[in-house]
Parts: sequence; C-alpha cells; structure tokens
Amino acid sequence: MIKNEMGKEIIIDRNDYIGEGSYGRVYRLDRDTCYKEFLITPESNNLSNLKKLKSWSYIPSLYTIKDLCFDRDRFCGYTMQYYESVPVSTLSKRYIYENYLKLVELIKKISDERYFLVDLHSGNMIMTKDGIVLIDCDDMDQARRDCTKELIFRMNLDNLGDSIGYYISSYALKNRLDMARADEMYRALSNGDIDSFNTDEPLFKTYRYY
Repeated sequence: MIKNEMGKEIIIDRNDYIGEGSYGRVYRLDRDTCYKEFLITPESNNLSNLKKLKSWSYIPSLYTIKDLCFDRDRFCGYTMQYYESVPVSTLSKRYIYENYLKLVELIKKISDERYFLVDLHSGNMIMTKDGIVLIDCDDMDQARRDCTKELIFRMNLDNLGDSIGYYISSYALKNRLDMARADEMYRALSNGDIDSFNTDEPLFKTYRYY
C-alpha cells in the first residue's frame, strides 16, 4: 500500500498511464496531479533532492512536488502537479524569450546550491499556456568542491538553450513544419542568442511543409 508522508493512501489507477523514462513511470491521479513511480530502487540522494525541490515549489518555472510516497518504509515515488502542454505552433518568439529568462533565474538558483541538472533535456520540459516548466529534476548531482558556482551555472545554462531548441525542432519534425526555420532557432538558442527572440513574431507560420 502506497502512502504519503502523512499516512494517507495514494490510489493509483494503472490504466491512467502517461508515460515512462529510464527510471520511472508516471500515472495521472486526477485533473491536477500525477504520480511518478520509480522502476528501480532510488538512490539515497533522490529523496534529499526531492525534499529540496519541494521547498522550491513556489518558483513558477519549476514543477511542484506535492507528496513524497512510501511503500511501508521504502521510498517509492512522489506526486506532482500535472501540466498540460500547448502546441509550439501557437507560440510566439517572445514566449521563448520571456520564459528563457525565467529559466535562467531558476538555473542560477540551482547552480548557487551547487547542483548539476543531470537530466535537463527537451523531454523534461513542458510548454504550457502559462510558461515553460522544468519537470523530473530529481536526478541532480552535487558538484565537487573544486567546481565553482560559475562553472556549474555555465554547464547548466548550455543544456538549457540546447534543450529548448531541440524541443522546438522535434515538434517541427513531428508536425511537418519548416525545418530550416526550426534549425535556425535551434542554433540561436544553443549559442545563447536569446535577443533574436525578443519579438511578437510567431515561431512558425500556420501552414505545413510536406
């Protein structure tokens, strides 16, 4: 029986499956909540990382951890806010510009705590109507003592631009949009050229490329 920290049972409908990664499987619990179940025994730092992430839940660009869950005394997963994505083709360049800057602030805070975001990639971000949200950040590594905060920040920041660019490119490929335009945006984001997105121009035109 899976319970949260307060001893309340967490009812999981195994048919309400969202998806899975290398280490966990995610289920929808209700309109606003989903549950990540670890497929392998989590490392000890996963629990401490999640407690840290839960304390940062007030940050809009970071996903909200709700409950840490246990099967008897064994830590087995956690509940989190469910986020609905919006089509990239409906977004403007300014959306990317404004949210990139918000994510930079988040990454600066995480880097100042001396964490590497090991699992920062396009599959762990969601573009919602309210902004871009980083999810599934429990795989964080505490940096070695000889790593400066500036180095940690730079490495995390490099992953950020690359991840957003890949997210846009993957959407364009799946939906047969302009790949030349997607590649241009990907290269700009990978190089940190965020000022080119400071415009109300749509990311893509509405027609498809076949």
